Amino acid sequence: MPLISAQEAASRLGVNAQRVRALAGQGRLPAHKVANRWLFDSELLRDNEARPRSDGRPFSQRHALALLYLASGEAPRWVSDYDKWRLRRYLPKLVQLIPRLRLRGRVGYYSAPDSLLRRLGADADMPRSGVSTAARYGADISARNVLEIYALDDADRLRHRYALREVAEAAANLIVHWVRIPDALAGRRAMPVGVVAIDLLDSSDSRTQRAGRALIQRLARR
Repeated sequence: MPLISAQEAASRLGVNAQRVRALAGQGRLPAHKVANRWLFDSELLRDNEARPRSDGRPFSQRHALALLYLASGEAPRWVSDYDKWRLRRYLPKLVQLIPRLRLRGRVGYYSAPDSLLRRLGADADMPRSGVSTAARYGADISARNVLEIYALDDADRLRHRYALREVAEAAANLIVHWVRIPDALAGRRAMPVGVVAIDLLDSSDSRTQRAGRALIQRLARR
């Protein structure tokens, strides 16, 4: 039985290694824990990859974020009018499309001192999302000691500048979604409700997932 690492499994599935480990811990991916490391059955993983084909290919980052902005009643400035028209046709199927929105941003989990959390939280170029702004949209979830933000994708520079230490999701107090679309972040203090909902759904915490599901279902009923 060929086994592969979490990093290899993540590369196949188009997600990060932390997410793959979280899915394994929830029993949602075929894996074995050996000496505190998750190892994945590559043959069963191939079956897992094949199941979602009916859902279609993942949206690009530009289109995934644009669709979530449209679902939130906002106009995405970085796509054409034609793209907006085409994406609006997906809005009635928003809940079914959730698996195809995973490329909206590359997520990193970090441990940071409180002083840095305050500094990043006050940065006008890093809007909040997920658990850091869920209450703004009426979601029944909050995490006072966790900062979840979006930032332009310059992870190496930011990691070195602030000496960020990458950790497992459960140990993180700083969650950064790295994106390459300046217009998606410009002038915002919080990401749109659609983005917040999907970020909550991507958490490995079941209560956070429920809050995200309630938000996205509310959007779908509009």
